[in-house]
Amino acid sequence: MIPGNNFKETYARFKKPVDSLTAAGYEFHYFNAGFAKANLLEVLKDTTKVTDSTAANYWDMLARLNGKAPARLPVYLFTDNAAKHFGGNKPTIIANLKWQTYSPADSTSEWLEKAWFTKDNNIRVVKGDSHQYGTTFSTYTVQPGQSNALFNAAITNGGVTVSLKSKPQQTVIADTSVFRIAVVADNGEPDANYLNAALKAIAPLIPHNVKLVNYTNALQVKQKQTWLFWLAKKPVDVPAAQLADNLFVYQTGKEQVVNSWLGNVQVPVYKLIISEKKDEQIVWHDGFGKPVLTSEQSKGFKLYRFYSRFSPAWSDLVWNDNFPRMLLALVSDEQLSAQSAANDKRVMAYKQMMPVMSNNGKQTLAGMADDIDLSHYVWLVLILAFFAERWLSHQKTKTANG
Repeated sequence: MIPGNNFKETYARFKKPVDSLTAAGYEFHYFNAGFAKANLLEVLKDTTKVTDSTAANYWDMLARLNGKAPARLPVYLFTDNAAKHFGGNKPTIIANLKWQTYSPADSTSEWLEKAWFTKDNNIRVVKGDSHQYGTTFSTYTVQPGQSNALFNAAITNGGVTVSLKSKPQQTVIADTSVFRIAVVADNGEPDANYLNAALKAIAPLIPHNVKLVNYTNALQVKQKQTWLFWLAKKPVDVPAAQLADNLFVYQTGKEQVVNSWLGNVQVPVYKLIISEKKDEQIVWHDGFGKPVLTSEQSKGFKLYRFYSRFSPAWSDLVWNDNFPRMLLALVSDEQLSAQSAANDKRVMAYKQMMPVMSNNGKQTLAGMADDIDLSHYVWLVLILAFFAERWLSHQKTKTANG
């Protein structure tokens, strides 16, 4: 089996063993969904086949193989070992897998991940670099309409475009939007001070032009916010969809004293509001799996319910070094670009990529080979057992009468 998306390069790397297997009578199948059978000689004649950047998940493919290949049948697999092809949980397979891999020829790459305007009208640029041992991101500052040793920054009708001098054909438009964060709290509310300190610490790390403001009531919020943290005791008295894309609220309810901790960061938790909802997605949880922060998609915004408080009386979260990191992961929630996935040159070690191999050699699965019908053997055994039972009964009867 060879993946169809990079067939040419893979075959060129393993021409000798692939040709030997073909000569020995092995079937060729694509290592793609469905594992389509093909004539290798016809595939090699097709000059239209080219390598593309499709990042199929090899572990998912191997999990599907369990439903196709009999356990004892040798399956020879030839692929690259790029890390972008592995995600999720390592599968357990029963196939007799023989897997050979290679490292792709283009072992390094660089690209522009994103660019945005800062408060001082400069442009922050994130540049990605990847090689077989890892991927790194570096941040630079450039002036609109000016160039430096690494970047071109041109002013166009559509805004400011940034490109690498080494790859001028790949451009990124600098983001001009403002990432607005607002905190609504009662006057003198200490929780707001803890939250504001953490938000100010992470603002330079959010890849946008961040504007952080504080209010004492919703009527002061004149522009729609990206994030609105509602710490006030009174409920939100304005339609939430008009206020923010993401609304973070203190969940009300009965307080309960607990002896737990927050998620994997081992932050002591002393009090919680116990959640009664069943349909929310848990974002943060305590050591017993109970929700501390949940999210649900509503009409026009996303609602986050916090079953704790930003107060030392409830937990040690506001004193912990992980607090700003957790907030950054929450409010930023940045997804890597398609460019990042396409340029990922990391590779997997052979032991890391190999699935868990099952030793259950008796188990076979329908698929590429025909099953053996054993039903007539079962009936033969049953018939013999019936006649044996009748014969023994007859012998016992003769003995009793004689």
